[in-house]
Amino acid sequence: MKKTNLIISISLLAACFLVNDVAIARGKLPFIGTKSFNFSGGTGTGESITINKNGSAIIKHYGTSGSSVLYKGKFSNHIKSKDGEEWLLKGDKIYSLTNGKIDKDCMGDGKPCVSDLYGDDPTPPVASDAGKLKKMTVTGKILYGTLDSGIEDINGGPGLTFLSDSKMAAKIFKKCQQDDICKISGLVKVSYDDGGGVLSKLVSVKLIKDNTPAY
Repeated sequence: MKKTNLIISISLLAACFLVNDVAIARGKLPFIGTKSFNFSGGTGTGESITINKNGSAIIKHYGTSGSSVLYKGKFSNHIKSKDGEEWLLKGDKIYSLTNGKIDKDCMGDGKPCVSDLYGDDPTPPVASDAGKLKKMTVTGKILYGTLDSGIEDINGGPGLTFLSDSKMAAKIFKKCQQDDICKISGLVKVSYDDGGGVLSKLVSVKLIKDNTPAY
């Protein structure tokens, strides 16, 4: 009887240690699952972070032409990629960093680069006429990205995106730079819920206001 009680006691003790270890491991992780975020708030700039139970993490970027992995490895806070990109999680928010310091001006407002962590689906909703080509003219601010760039309508209407290294981008950037107000017309493949999408054919580009900083 004593031997049976001893075995039970040892089993219970081992189970307690196991539960405690799991609790400690989970305590080091801000969440388990996938959260999405967007520092720039535009189309083609969404990202997601997935944290697994084993402590591994994956950060992805979702552009207009598909997704790419920015980081894959062990979760830490903060995270550093091989390409020098950095992220820091605090509560339900995520920050973009450079050399350990929080970046600023992701939204063009001089404020810290921070985004809420939300939902489970980082891809934008699809419009009912998704995939259709339509003529669009957008007057707004030029936003440059490493993979994708775009123009954000100054009146809050649908915007459009294009690959930063495309021939169309070269023509646009010849006249318009980051934060300039420009007017772009062309054929757009509808890809987003607001009716905006990906520029398929550039018809015209016109500089409306040069916002290049004066040095």
